[in-house]
Formats: sequence, structure tokens, C-alpha cells
Amino acid sequence: MKNKIEPKTRISIVEQADQLLVAEKFADAEDLYRKVVDGLTELLGSQHPEVAKALHKLAAAQAAQEKFNEAKTNEDQSKMLETVLKPI
Repeated sequence: MKNKIEPKTRISIVEQADQLLVAEKFADAEDLYRKVVDGLTELLGSQHPEVAKALHKLAAAQAAQEKFNEAKTNEDQSKMLETVLKPI
């Protein structure tokens, strides 16, 4: 359980990653968003709306670094989760 993140810690990590993204420190933001995705996946399972949100933010940090293939993969996964998890 190397990436286990408690819910309160996750929130502060997301806030920190958001601040790094705004400050254009994209690699640092990517690292934190990746930890959030891993922690949420472990805590909530891979098919959860919070995982979709974190994947979207991870994709934004990757796209800002011109890591377009990785960004597209994560954005596609985020959109797929949003579609699957959308209430009927």
C-alpha cells in the first residue's frame, strides 16, 4: 500500500497540485495528480467519479508539458468513466 492516501490528505494534495498547475509547475502538478489517482483508485476503486476528475486534471498537467499521448489516454479514460458513471 505504498500510495495509500487518507481522504483529508488527498484533499490537501489536490489543492496543492491545483496551485502548482496554476503556477505553471506542470511536472510537479503531474506527480501529485498521479499520486491522487493512485490513492483514489486504491481507496474507492477504479470506477469512481473522483478518479475521473483526478484523471482529467492529470491529463491537463500532461498536455501542458506536451505529453499528448499520455494526456489523451488519461482524458479518454476520464471521459469513459464519466459516461459509464453518469446517472440515468
